[in-house]
Formats: sequence, structure tokens, C-alpha cells
Amino acid sequence: MNSIKNSLYKSFESPARSQGVFGADKDRQPDDWKSEVKEAVMEAADVGILLTDSAGLAGKAEHLMGIGTAVTGAYFAYEGATMMKKAIKEKDAVGAVSASSYLTAATGQAGLTAGYLAGLKPIAAAVGPVVAAALQNPLVKTLSTGTFVLHGALEVGLGAREVYMGKKTHDKKRVVRGLLEMGMGAAVGAICLGAGLPAGIALVGLFGAQLWTDRKELADAARTIVKKVKDRFSPGHGTPNDG
Repeated sequence: MNSIKNSLYKSFESPARSQGVFGADKDRQPDDWKSEVKEAVMEAADVGILLTDSAGLAGKAEHLMGIGTAVTGAYFAYEGATMMKKAIKEKDAVGAVSASSYLTAATGQAGLTAGYLAGLKPIAAAVGPVVAAALQNPLVKTLSTGTFVLHGALEVGLGAREVYMGKKTHDKKRVVRGLLEMGMGAAVGAICLGAGLPAGIALVGLFGAQLWTDRKELADAARTIVKKVKDRFSPGHGTPNDG
């Protein structure tokens, strides 16, 4: 029993956590700009989807919502599966919880995607009336909502860990990131439980604060992209039309 307890405590203290826009840990490499930009864009898209839903406008943009939830859901599923594989290999309990957060978000997005796309006539005609009706069953929406609430709860818990670790290591930025993550997790849960537009606005505000907190990393990533574009089209490198 003590060995299990010590293993969990060691995992809790480990720096495996990499959630949020640029993660609360210092284990990202300087050249990891691709994953940083991708994560920021996907999270921004997810926030936009939740804001639209909280404002009651999802039904007026089913095409865009269906595409958006499909793309972000696929991203969360891939990242979650990758993180879970690594967590299991390294016996990292916190990493497994973090991966579960991604996977619950992916499951919730899958339910939303099914509902949005099945409501479109071309999709409904392709899958047939029985399948379309099943995908639009209220139970699917309920399950999707439940997984999103669980995702929000996991984010609150993971954010709380970041606050704890930040205070322990005297890392103020990590504390702030943890608090913002807790707030965003709570806002996601509130939106899914019907809190409406106020929760959506709160989520956008918290995400903006998260971007501001990570503005240095954003600027570094932007400079890296500009440099790579310049290098790509520099005279010595050639152009895309060169043979």
C-alpha cells in the first residue's frame, strides 16, 4: 500500500503536465513551436464553438459547427491517445488524468459533430433516416454534455495541481496558469449545464488572459514562423516553383 501511495505522490510531483495553451511546465523545448501554435489554434477554435453554443447560435451555423467540432475532436482524440500511451508507459498518474481530459473533450465533440451533421440534408440522406435519427437522439446530446462536464471537472483538478506546484516551487506564472485553467474548466462545465452566454463570455475572457500570460511564448512562436517563411523564400533556398 505504501509503495502505491509513494508512486502516486511521485507522479503528482512530476513535471509531466502540459495542459493549457503552452503548458504550465518548463519541459517544452525551444523549437517546439509547431505544437505550441497548433494547440493555441485548436483551443481557440474550441472556445469559439463553446461561445457560439452558449449564445444559442449553434443551430444557425450547423455546417461550421459540424466541421469545427469534427476538427477539434480529432485533434483532442489524437493528442489524448498519444498522451495516454506515454502516461501508461511511464506510469504517470497525472499524465493519465491529463490525457483523460483530452479524451473526454474528444468524446463530447464527437457527440456534437454527430448531432450537427446528421441535421444536414445531404448527410442525413447519405446515412439514412434511421442512423440520422439515432445520431440526433437526445441521449447522444446528454452523453456529450456529460463528457464535457467531466472534461471541465478534470481541468479544474489539473489546474488546482498547477496552483499547488506553482506555490511549492515559487513559480507565480504557474500559479496564474493553474488558476486560469481552473476557471476555464469551470466555465466549460457551466456552459454545458446551461449557464448560457455569461459563461461563454467568461470563457473567452479567461482564454484571453491565458494568451496574455503566454504572450512571450506566442511572440517567440510568431518570430519562428516568420523566420522559417523568410528562409523558405530566400534567394539561396529557392522558391516553390523551382524544379
